Amino acid sequence: MSAIFMFVQITLVVLSSFGVVDKQDQTTEKITGIYSDMRYNEEGGDVLGCEIFIVYSKDGFYVIFQSSEGEPEVPVIARAKVKASEIQFSLRQHGQDETFKGAIKDGYLIGSFTGGDELRLKRKKSYWQ
Repeated sequence: MSAIFMFVQITLVVLSSFGVVDKQDQTTEKITGIYSDMRYNEEGGDVLGCEIFIVYSKDGFYVIFQSSEGEPEVPVIARAKVKASEIQFSLRQHGQDETFKGAIKDGYLIGSFTGGDELRLKRKKSYWQ
């Protein structure tokens, strides 16, 4: 084994023990941003879909969630748990507590609320912009 190869391996082991290198927490995707499938439905003259805006604060990650099934609902803010590219948050929706579990992959937030259909929201500008 070359001295350089041995040095690199020892360095990785030392950094891993301090938590500097942790493959489970690494992600190539930026988690913050707006994920949306909200759109105007010309046939019905209304707005359909949802948006999830993931933001970071001094107290951790939060989401601003808005859905629309004709007329846009009031946005809801919820604290989010984020680990690598996975995200989870709970909010009250339609009189029920609902939990969303999903992950960021290839520019999409893919996941679902408890017992609901899968959402595939593209990272892009907000419908409102």
